[in-house]
This record gives sequence, C-alpha cells and structure tokens, in this order.
Amino acid sequence: LEQRFLALCRYWNIINYFYPYKDIMDQQWDSTLVEFIPKFIQATEALDYNRAMLELANRLNDTHAGTYSAVINEDIIGFYYPPLVLDFVEGKTVIARVLGSDEPAPGDVLEEMDGKSVPALRDSLRAYIAASTPAAMDREINKRLLRGQYGATTLVVEHDGGMKDITLDRNIYITDYREMLKEGAKKYFKIETEGRAFGYVNMGELEVEDIASMFVEFWDCPAIIFDIRNYPNGTLWYLINYLFDAPIHVASFTHPDIQFPGTLAWMDAIIGMGNFSKTYQGYVVLLFDKDTQSQAEYTCMGIEQHPKAIKIGSQTSGADGNVSRIYLPGGIITYFTGLGAFYPDGTPTQRVGIVPDYYVLPTIEGYRTGTDEVLQFALDYLKTLIPTSIGADPALALSTFQLAQNYPNPFNPTTTIEYSLPQPAQVSLAVYNLRGQMVTVLVDEEQSAGMHAMLWRGENGAGAQVGSGVYLYRLQATDAATGEVLFSEDRKMALMR
Repeated sequence: LEQRFLALCRYWNIINYFYPYKDIMDQQWDSTLVEFIPKFIQATEALDYNRAMLELANRLNDTHAGTYSAVINEDIIGFYYPPLVLDFVEGKTVIARVLGSDEPAPGDVLEEMDGKSVPALRDSLRAYIAASTPAAMDREINKRLLRGQYGATTLVVEHDGGMKDITLDRNIYITDYREMLKEGAKKYFKIETEGRAFGYVNMGELEVEDIASMFVEFWDCPAIIFDIRNYPNGTLWYLINYLFDAPIHVASFTHPDIQFPGTLAWMDAIIGMGNFSKTYQGYVVLLFDKDTQSQAEYTCMGIEQHPKAIKIGSQTSGADGNVSRIYLPGGIITYFTGLGAFYPDGTPTQRVGIVPDYYVLPTIEGYRTGTDEVLQFALDYLKTLIPTSIGADPALALSTFQLAQNYPNPFNPTTTIEYSLPQPAQVSLAVYNLRGQMVTVLVDEEQSAGMHAMLWRGENGAGAQVGSGVYLYRLQATDAATGEVLFSEDRKMALMR
C-alpha cells in the first residue's frame, strides 16, 4: 500500500509541477488526485494496480503518455498481432491491410472478436488509453484490439453484405509486425500522371543520407509530395536547407524550470542554415493524418512554412514536444509530453494537431478498391494547378497562357495566384465579388513572358479587410501595341475568416 501510494503521489506531483499542458486537461488535476486515492488503495493485486496507472495516465489527454511494465506488456496487452491492420472509418472498425493472409479482405467491417462485440470492446478500452485527440484515441484502440496473447483469434466480419467467420493466428511478435508494415515501401519515387511528373517522398523511410540525391532527382518536378503519415527519421533539420534560403522560426516551446517547480519558460526553435544559393521553387504538398505524431507534427510545422506548401489530410495526433519519462514502483515506466509546443505566433498544437488546408479522410470504399484517397486528392489537386506540360518539358509550359488555381484555397488571410505568359503582354489581374463588383486590382502593367505570382491579403483597394465569402479573380492579357485581347479567364476562390 505504501509503495502504491508513493507511485500515485510521485506521478501526481511531477505532472502538477512539470507538465506544460495541465491547463487543457478535460479534468482538473486536483480532482483527479481525490478520485484516484481510493483506486490505488483498493488495487491490492498487480493487475489492478497496473490498470489504475493506465487509467491515471489517460487523464492527461496526452498521446505521449504511454505506460509500460512487465504486467502491462505481458498480461494486459500482450506482444502478438494477427496479420491485420485496422482503421476506424465512417464510424466502423475496418480491415485496412492484410499482411500475407487471404482473408479477411481490405474494407471488410470487423463486427466481433473472440465472441465480443467490437463497438463494446472499443468502449471498454477507452479508459485505459492515453490520447490527445479523438482521432489518436481511435488509432490506439485499433492497435489494442489486435494485440494480445499468442494464439488463435476468431473474427466476425461483414463481407459483401453478409457475415463471415474467420479464425486467424495471433502469432506475429510486435517487432516483426512493425517490420512487416514497412515491407515494399520505397523511400522516394516519381509519380507520372497525365504528362506531369511529381516527386513522392515516404518520410517514414527517408534517411538523412538520402536527402541530397532525392532533391537532385526531384529538383525540376513542379511539386514534391511529402507523405508524413508515419514517423520520420530526423530529416527535417536537413530538408529545411533545400526549401528555405534563411533559417526559419519553426516553433516556440514552453519548458519547466526544475529550480522553480510550476514555472514555465519560453524558448524559440530556429532551424536551418540558409546557405544554399538556390532553393526548391515548386509546390510542396504535405500528407498527414492521425498517425502523424510528435516529430512528424514538428516536421509539418517546418515544411508548411514553404511559400508553396499545401496541407492535405486530417487531424494529427496532437502530441508534440519532447517526451519525459517517470519511473514508478512496480517496474512501471510512463511518459508525458515534457515541452509545450506552439507555432511562432503562439497558436497551440497540443490536442489540436496540424490543421489541413483540405480535409480528406479514407473511406470504406477506398479500402475495398485499394485507393489511397488522400494521395489521390493531392494528385488531382496538383493537376488543377500545374499545366500538363510542366515536368515533361518546362519550355512547353509557357507555350500558352495559363491561370492556375490559387493556393491555399480556402484561405485565411492570404493566398497566392500564379499565371504564365508565353509572350510579353499588358496584364490585368483583379478580384471581384459574386455581384461582379471589383474588390481590388492586383496587377495592371506590362509584364514579360514567364511565370508570375501575386499574393492577395484579403483586402480591398483601400487596404481594408474584406469578409468571408467566394470571390472571383480574373486574368486578362492584351497586346500592348494593338490592344487585342490575347487571353481572359476567371477562377473562384474562398476566403474563410
């Protein structure tokens, strides 16, 4: 009893004085102490004590708050997986991948495991899993449903409109399972689509030593897609030098002062050397989701500062900042986010994650057809921005007038409008509301042939901010000598304040 009470007090005090996110827990930390004193007193068996620790860590609302011990690992969770990967899609537990097995099939809905309802199992696990966001909670539940003791597991899945019973061996050790998830993954390659060539980077596989050769291969691609639906290998600090010509302020952190418990101090994270004579000028697309956590989220915070960055996906884990470790009686090791992570302007990331420009989720149908809908959205969107000839023959990109879709879109408060001119022309680029009234003129001058870009700050001609809504931007090019209209095109954009 004395050691169990010591464990509760040690954990409570460390969180109370050194956890930077005590103010955004769902429950007051003082009331948590009152709640858990009887739980720890009554936890006279090892399983009960370890479950109490798992439940206590859950109260942090922190995906970093993993808790481990011999009892937890061996008796509560287990070390083995069946050859499956799960996802929680459209409110259902879905087979996302099958690892070397004939059944079930991707897209099948898991209804029962070992005679128990899967929705009921999900609910029973919530109190013992630490997560910053609902998306991260669902991710961790997916893993916990699969992981267990060595042996057979029976499943009932919805398949082609009917129910099917399946028995699988839960015999893949945790480290082997993680390696199986990576089988066949490439570090980077080009995606050819309709005359365009885009670079694709798997950030979970890319190593620091690959970065130089990757950029050499992709330097002339009009876009590079960085897939960060994984955990990167410390590459941000090197990638940044190819994307920015000066160091960037990637984040600000709060950190605890152990000399003055309860006090947090601010520090800024400045990364990059800024010593490259030329940086990558194409579009930079970030793909992320609930599997994007910690260093992966920090990587997004750096790359998204690129002037042509586009963020596609869904809410990330919402747990950034270095991890701190606590040792407790009974051989328990538990963790928590030890640094408060914020954008340079003070925007929080904990329990928020990285916010996409375009919110895209996988679907059950996508799993059934083998479609990566997040990646497909990125490719389709890039096609609207980039003329077909770019990437195949850059000289052909300027053979016609082109007006690209603005990016980001929707936007707040700024967006970029790009266009290309195959010859010198008198150019007018103006913004209108849906009533046809001119809001502002961005360009009214003679310009040379080539690619051009203009930034709109969501302001009218007098410099005042305009309200949320859909606006038109119109590009018109005329022959400076004759006044002949050579090109005119309108596109829509959405301002969301």
